[in-house]
Order: sequence, then structure tokens, then C-alpha cells
Amino acid sequence: MKQSPQSKNMFPMFVIISFISVFILFGVMEFRHTKSVLNDYENSIQQVAINKQICLLKILRL
Repeated sequence: MKQSPQSKNMFPMFVIISFISVFILFGVMEFRHTKSVLNDYENSIQQVAINKQICLLKILRL
């Protein structure tokens, strides 16, 4: 039984689309992780600034 030219092109196309989908998925997951890390870093910087302000206010009250 002969394969049609259209069926010969389907498997490589499926493989290419699968690889592209995997790369996009990894990119989205990495972006979510990076966003989470940046939010944690931003919150820690904000907490340091608040602590320094509290320390300065304590010094000024003395």
C-alpha cells in the first residue's frame, strides 16, 4: 500500500508543532517563575525600607 504525499508530510509537521509547543510551555513556566522571584525581591526591598524608616523614627524620638 502506497502512502500519499500528504501523509508523508504529516509526521514531520506533527513533530515540529510538538517541539514548538514544548518550547512555548517552558517559556511560559519560566516567565511565571521569574515573575514570582521578582515579586519576592520587590517585597523584601519594601520591607527593608519600612524597617529603616521605623529605625530612623525611633532615633528621632530620642
